[in-house]
Amino acid sequence: MINNEDEYRQMMAEVCKEWEKNHPNKYKTICNHYSSITPKIKKYCEMCGNSFITNQYQKKFCSKKCKKRSINARSNAKQKRFLPLLPDIFPDDVDVDFHHISSYLPFAVPLPKKLHRSKTGNLKQHMDNANGWVNFYYNIDVDKLLNRGDK
Repeated sequence: MINNEDEYRQMMAEVCKEWEKNHPNKYKTICNHYSSITPKIKKYCEMCGNSFITNQYQKKFCSKKCKKRSINARSNAKQKRFLPLLPDIFPDDVDVDFHHISSYLPFAVPLPKKLHRSKTGNLKQHMDNANGWVNFYYNIDVDKLLNRGDK
């Protein structure tokens, strides 16, 4: 088993030289498509840290589950870019999502997760529904706060 890329390259160079000596006509086809002689490489998963054996240097994750966790972690990191406008007033047993009061401002207000995710569809419906709940819980008219005129 090979543990690093330098050992792999050195071994592959030796294998290709040997094939070139023994099979001068077949050298190019076999060394370009060396799937049968590719060694196994021990790698560590970037998400869980478990070791796994592969024959691909590009592979970074031990399973599809870890790859999906990585994608979700990146998207969750993007979602956490906000400034809380008000404190969380809900009890600890209630799951809370932060609702952006505007799509172009970083300010967010805590709302219960079930209420925040209840109205899916287009952005306008979601904003109207969630801003109505912000008005109900915090007594803040978001449209007046953002100077959108009389609504």
